[in-house]
Amino acid sequence: MPINWSLVLSHLILTLAFAAGIVMLGAVLRQRRSPQSALAWIAFAILVPYVAVPLFFLLGRRKLGTPHEAHVTPARARARGTDPVEDLLCGFGVAAASAGNRVRLCTRAEATYASLMALLDQAQDSVSATFYVLHPDEIGRDVLAQLTERARAGVRVRLLLDGYGSLTTRSRHFRALREAGGQVAFFHSLLNPSVWLRANLRNHRKLVVVDDRIALAGGVNVAREYMGPDPRPDRWTDLAFVLEGPAVAAYAALARADWAYATGEPLAGDPVPEAAATEAGEGRVQVIASGPDTTEDVISAGVLQAAFSAHNRLWLATPYFIPDAGLFDAFALAARRGVDVRLLLPERSNHRLADWARGNYLRDLQGAGARVHLFRPGMMHAKALLVDRRLAMLGSANLDLRSLYLDYEVMTALYSEPDVLCVEKWMTELMQATRRGVPEAGRVQELFEGVIRLLAPLL
Repeated sequence: MPINWSLVLSHLILTLAFAAGIVMLGAVLRQRRSPQSALAWIAFAILVPYVAVPLFFLLGRRKLGTPHEAHVTPARARARGTDPVEDLLCGFGVAAASAGNRVRLCTRAEATYASLMALLDQAQDSVSATFYVLHPDEIGRDVLAQLTERARAGVRVRLLLDGYGSLTTRSRHFRALREAGGQVAFFHSLLNPSVWLRANLRNHRKLVVVDDRIALAGGVNVAREYMGPDPRPDRWTDLAFVLEGPAVAAYAALARADWAYATGEPLAGDPVPEAAATEAGEGRVQVIASGPDTTEDVISAGVLQAAFSAHNRLWLATPYFIPDAGLFDAFALAARRGVDVRLLLPERSNHRLADWARGNYLRDLQGAGARVHLFRPGMMHAKALLVDRRLAMLGSANLDLRSLYLDYEVMTALYSEPDVLCVEKWMTELMQATRRGVPEAGRVQELFEGVIRLLAPLL
C-alpha cells in the first residue's frame, strides 16, 4: 500500500503545531505577565493558532536569561533610602541615590541641541552615545560630524543605535566616523538572524556620556523633529537634562554594558566607570534602568510606589498612556483619596493606535477625580512624573505596556526639592497650552476603543 505523503506531512505539521502551542502555553504561564496579557495571548492562540504561535515566539519574549553586568547587584545588600520610592528600588538592587549632583533641564529643542553639541565638543577621552533614533537628516549629520571630529582628535567614540528605531540609517552614513576611528553598532539589528527571537525587545534609552563625568539623557532622539539649532513650528515638545556628579557613573556603566551586550565585545580591559571625584551640586539622584536585562520591572514598580505614596500631588507627562491594571488603579485611588492627579498628554500623538487605546483609561480616571490636560500646540514627547515636592522622575520610559515591560529604558529620580520645583515649573508652563478634559464618547467609539484596549497587552 503506497504511503500517502500528503497525509503524513499534514499529520507532522499538526503535531508540530500542537507541540509549539503547548510550549507557548507553558511560556505564557511561566512569565510574570499581567493576567490580561496572559489571557490575551491564550485567547489569540485559540482563535488563530497558526498566526498567534509564530508571533508569540517572535514578539512574546519579555526577559532575557542573563542580566547585563551593570545590573547584577546584590538585592540583599540594600541600603535604606530616604524616600519610599528610593527604599523600594533599593530593595530591587538598584543603587541608592547619590548626593552631590547637579541637574540642568533642557526644556526646548534648541537648548537640547546646543547642550549636546557643546558636550561632544568638550570631550577629551571618551564619548558613549546611545539613541533609539538617529535619522540621517541635517540634525543627524551635524551630530555625526561632531562625533567624527572628536574621533579624529583621538577621543574614543562609541555610538549605539537601536536596530529598529534607526533602521533607515545606513552604513554609508557612518563611513567617515568609522574611518576616523569611531565605533558604531546596532542593538538587536533586524539584519542579524541570531537576534530575531529578541527582535521585539528594543533599546529605547537615550543617553550620552562624556569622559565618564557628564551625561545628557531624557526622551530626546537625534532627528529634526526632536532638536535643532533654530525653532521650527512643527518640532515636538520634549525634555532632556544634563547631569553632573557621582550619579553619572551609573549612566557610564549602563552605556558600557549595553555596548558589550550589543557587540559581543568582552568587558575585560575596558576601563570601569567611576564616580566623579568632586561633587557638582547638591542634588540627590538615583538612576533606574529596566528592561529585559533586569530581573524585575523596576521602573513600573517605582511608578506604582510613587502613586501610592503621593500625599498632595501626582502629575504625569507622557506621550502615550496605556497602563496595566495595577498602575491604573493606583492613579485612580490616588485621585479618589484627594491627591491632585494630573495627566499631561498630547491632544493627538504620532501613534493613533495609542490615542485610541487611552480613551477609556482617561475618561475613567477623569471620573475618579483626575484632571486630564491635552497639549494642543503639537506632539508632546516628554516623559516625567512629579510626586508632592519630594520626587521627580525623568527619562526615556513612556507610561505604556511596551516601555514598562518590554523595552530597555532608563529613568532618573530626583529627590532634592529645588530639582523637583524646576520640573514643576516646566509642567505648569506646558499645562497653560492644553485643553482640559476628555469628552464623553458615543457607544460606537467606546466599543472601538474597548477593542483596541484589549489588544494592548499583546504588545
